[in-house]
Amino acid sequence: MKKMLVMAAAAFMVAALGMAYTAMAAKPMTMTMEGYIIDTKCATANSAKLAEFAPTHPKECAMAPDCRKSGYNLYSEGKLWKFDKASSDKVYSFLKKADSTLHVKVEMEHGKGDTIKLVSITNAK
Repeated sequence: MKKMLVMAAAAFMVAALGMAYTAMAAKPMTMTMEGYIIDTKCATANSAKLAEFAPTHPKECAMAPDCRKSGYNLYSEGKLWKFDKASSDKVYSFLKKADSTLHVKVEMEHGKGDTIKLVSITNAK
């Protein structure tokens, strides 16, 4: 009986370690979303009315030095998704294009925490 319990415990541990390894090795989830680019400075200042503010936020404001320095977010489906530093730099490069808008479609990776990584960005149609 003890031998069976020891074997069952060993089998359970092997299975648990395998599941833990799989979870650690899992790739971040890739999502495609449509929403509005908004800098952290303006998002914070307008947090109480973000749903109304985000669609009206001017591109020139988002590109202003203080706003750019604060980093960028995607406001979509009632939630603010924060881009990591490298992604914020990519967003700024996108915004420098003459035909870019703040209403965008993004492909992003979402791993642990609330920060997202930009994969691609285009104007929403």
